[in-house]
Amino acid sequence: MTAPQNSAELSAESSGTLNPTDEPAHYVWQVPEYPKVDRLDGVKRCYVTEIRVNNFKSYHGEHVIPLTIPAIPLITQSSSTGDDRSANEERVPLALTGVIGPNGSGKSNLLDAVCFCLCVGAKRLRNDRLRSLVNSNRTMESQGDCTASASLTVRIERELPPGEGDASMEHTIVSHTTFTRSVTIKSADNNPDRGADDETHRNDDRGAAGAAVGSVYRVNDRACTQAQYKEELSKHHLDADASFFLVLQGQIDKLLSKDDAMSITKAIESASGSWRYRKDYDIVAKKKEHAQDNVTRLTAKRKQINQELNALAAQVQEADRYRDKRAELERKQLDKVTYSLYEIEKEADALLESSEGLLESYEDAKAAVQEAKRKENAAGEETKLLAEEHKRLQNSLEKVRKKQGEAEITAAELRGRKKQLTVNEAKAAAGLTVTREKLQSLEERLQNIDDESAEIEACLEALAVRRDTIDDEIGGGVLTEEIVEECGRISETAQEVAASIESSIRVSREQRILLDQYIDETKATITRLEETQGIRQRESHAAEADMNALREKINARELAVAEERRERGERREAKSMLKERLEKTKQERREIVDELSIMRANHRESDRAAKLRTNVDQLIKEGPVARPDANSLNSAGGGDGLILGLVSDLVHPSHKKYYQAIRAAIGRQHLEAVVVGSRRDALACIQWLKEKQVPPMTFIPLKDMELPPRMLSKEDIPPNSGLRRAEDCVKAANHVPSHLQGSHASHRSIIELIQKLHRWLLGKTVVADSLAQARSVLYHSGRRNAPAMPSGMKVVTLDGDKIAKNGNMSNGQGALPGDSGDVWDAQHVDSIKAELAQKDGEIARIGEELRGLTGTDGVSDEAVGDDDDPMDASLEMSRVEMGSLEEIKRVADEEVNRLGASIEASRGTLAELEVQRDEAVNHLRELEEELSDKTKSFYDDINRRVFGEDDGSGGGDRTRDVMSLIRERKEVLDTIEGEVCKLRQQRDTLRGKREALEADLDRARATLTSQESNLEELRRALEEIIDEEKAMEAELAAAREAGEGAAEELEAKVAEAAARREQAATRFHEAGQQSKGIVDRCNELKAAVTKEEHRLQQLRYRHMQLVRLW
Repeated sequence: MTAPQNSAELSAESSGTLNPTDEPAHYVWQVPEYPKVDRLDGVKRCYVTEIRVNNFKSYHGEHVIPLTIPAIPLITQSSSTGDDRSANEERVPLALTGVIGPNGSGKSNLLDAVCFCLCVGAKRLRNDRLRSLVNSNRTMESQGDCTASASLTVRIERELPPGEGDASMEHTIVSHTTFTRSVTIKSADNNPDRGADDETHRNDDRGAAGAAVGSVYRVNDRACTQAQYKEELSKHHLDADASFFLVLQGQIDKLLSKDDAMSITKAIESASGSWRYRKDYDIVAKKKEHAQDNVTRLTAKRKQINQELNALAAQVQEADRYRDKRAELERKQLDKVTYSLYEIEKEADALLESSEGLLESYEDAKAAVQEAKRKENAAGEETKLLAEEHKRLQNSLEKVRKKQGEAEITAAELRGRKKQLTVNEAKAAAGLTVTREKLQSLEERLQNIDDESAEIEACLEALAVRRDTIDDEIGGGVLTEEIVEECGRISETAQEVAASIESSIRVSREQRILLDQYIDETKATITRLEETQGIRQRESHAAEADMNALREKINARELAVAEERRERGERREAKSMLKERLEKTKQERREIVDELSIMRANHRESDRAAKLRTNVDQLIKEGPVARPDANSLNSAGGGDGLILGLVSDLVHPSHKKYYQAIRAAIGRQHLEAVVVGSRRDALACIQWLKEKQVPPMTFIPLKDMELPPRMLSKEDIPPNSGLRRAEDCVKAANHVPSHLQGSHASHRSIIELIQKLHRWLLGKTVVADSLAQARSVLYHSGRRNAPAMPSGMKVVTLDGDKIAKNGNMSNGQGALPGDSGDVWDAQHVDSIKAELAQKDGEIARIGEELRGLTGTDGVSDEAVGDDDDPMDASLEMSRVEMGSLEEIKRVADEEVNRLGASIEASRGTLAELEVQRDEAVNHLRELEEELSDKTKSFYDDINRRVFGEDDGSGGGDRTRDVMSLIRERKEVLDTIEGEVCKLRQQRDTLRGKREALEADLDRARATLTSQESNLEELRRALEEIIDEEKAMEAELAAAREAGEGAAEELEAKVAEAAARREQAATRFHEAGQQSKGIVDRCNELKAAVTKEEHRLQQLRYRHMQLVRLW
């Protein structure tokens, strides 16, 4: 980049950094070159084809990760000894490689291996020490040497330079380069030759035992230093120091989180490397700014000089013109006496031309009046459009505010949900505490039952020992073996019967225990349901109280809002009425202004028409044309010496609705023309006008009128089209003008001349009802078989609009103001002016009242209607909260009803279980009685069998001793058996209670787990609500800022629209003033025309005097 130089100082060149004191036009700036890197030439593509890691972090052993699709199936080998590289295997590069897998599968460690192999700095890795990159393995630690490595295989595709290689072969060379970096942990006393150390991590990681960590760099299995390794990476276009060469985790989110333009710009500069030239760019920018200031200053100075030169040149031209005019004036003064007569005639001709020019200016001024009215109407339309735009912007502003209110309502809903979740969390925590206390109580009761069971087992063992020794204590050798055997057999039979009865008793006892457990569980369930029902009832009562308080608040707020709406409606209605009054007053004022302008135009037109008619009457009476006779009219030169009068007196519409159409068809110039016999009569009349100093007139000579070759006939008018010939819309010429009735000319000849005048003026004109109908006649729109109209035809409408077939069109030429010829009434004009002033005062007063009704912020209440009136934010929030409370109360009532139904069902179940338990107790009692009866019958049978064969001699004592022994033995055994049964019953009861307690304990633990999970879910939900609330608050803040910005922008637009509306009103007023000025200009032009005509009469009189003197 080279800046312009001065030719005198071309040698003053410099490169590098600029001196800020140098002049902007005397330096040469050169952009510093980027540091040169010895890269491979002609590289077409460069990409990684394979990653190989060995004992790197979570990867134990050697793992090969291919990044390309081989031509044949590729088997990935994950062993520390195998080698699966295929040098001759062709691989197709992938467009995109994705690494997927579950959490902890090693995806991030694979990317860390790539960063480690590309020599990424330690700050960008996720490990502060190289020691943590080695896979921790007891086997490797026991060996003392731990090595981790990562290698990348890079494929390079280069294009051969032109002229090299065989033309029949491809011009692409493919080569592979493998970059390997390994880290080794060795003990302090084991320091073999391990290649080049890592300069950045040589001694930064040393353990307590003195182990050292070092890095080894290899390129294609050739050891090298770190600098050589990085240089080789740069040659292969792998520059890890470049910004965003590797996009690590979190960098995308960090880049996307930048919300200001400066941070994004810095990130882009960092990625592109343009930050290196920031200082040089600032210096060049200062130089450029200095040069631009100088150029601006010189340009302004040159412009000022050019302006001065132009002013001097204009003065010189003005002086030349003044000198020429002065010389011409001197010549004119010298020739004044000699050519006075010629000058007078010339001045008269000039005055005639000037009069014609003034008349044309007068016509142009009238056209300008119409244009000014059109502009005034356009300004009114623009004012209306700007008012609509102002109203639309106000509606947009209200919508923005309404949107902000809705966001606040959403935030209130989140707060309500947060409050409800907080209450539920507290309740869940309280329930969790109760459950934990209940679980602790159950565990204590279970421990007590275990202690009692151990005591009962000890008692049972003691009773079993006593039962085994009862025969030695009581038998004493008294009972014989046969008796004992017989008693044994009978006892076995009794035991079998007792065992069957005891099994039934046991079953009955177990059934009773289960029923007791079911009853206890049912009672606990009823108690828990009653507690929950009480809690829900309290929640319902609290919600109902809150609803009552909130309902009172909503009613009060609704009353306030209704009052505010009523007041706003009253203001809007009052303003609407004032606007209607204002529009009505403005319309009345416009009508008054139109009436006043029409009266003024009518007055001027009436004066002009009266003067014209007076001059025509004077011409007929005193003119040079004699009254015609019958011979002159019937001769070959018939028509000489004849003045028929004005065209307006000879052409009369047949109906008043054709008045404007006929006037537009004839035109004002022809309506005010005088019809004479021939051109000679017209010249004589013009000479007489000059002599009498009468204003000029237009004459139509009958002799010189040539009718068109083809006139419009009745056959040319389509039937049932609503069209008519203009000639048929005038009265037939069946009478002679009054001043010709006493002449010797025949009335028939005069009427024929008038009919010829009608055909000449209206012979090719059609009268249509509307402009659309006129266009359809000219252009055959919608009329496929319409007859062809004669050329040169024109169409007029009943409103006076005229259109020709060539496209020329005039709007309302026959309906110009002043055609009615109303008489000027000064008193009526004064009353109209007073009424106009009154309307102006009323408009001002209504405007003040409207400004009083408009708000202080410039926003009218009319911009907001009853339907789109924004609701009060607090009222809407209260209604939302009311809905939430109603929902809470409804849910609580439903829960109370459900719990009541559950309690009733549980109580019914409890009654049934108690009945079943009573039946089981009665059945158990019956079985015990049956057991006792069976035992007694067995012992009686033993006595009969043992002592029934005795003869009774001397055996009474023995029988009594045996029986007493048996009875004693039986009593002791019964006592022991009773105690055993009692202890067993107690043991079974304790076991049943223990099982019930264990079931209760399991249920309590399950309940505790469920409550803990519910509590965790509530806490997670609460955290989510808190996060959502924070996000909503941030979004609300952003929306509030954006809304405030949008509101400010809309308010600015509203103010701008109001200003534009005021400007449109100003333009409307200026258009009115301009229209008034143009009307005044028309009056001035008319006065000038009159003055010029008077001056022309004076010149003619002087001319006549000079002629007489000459």
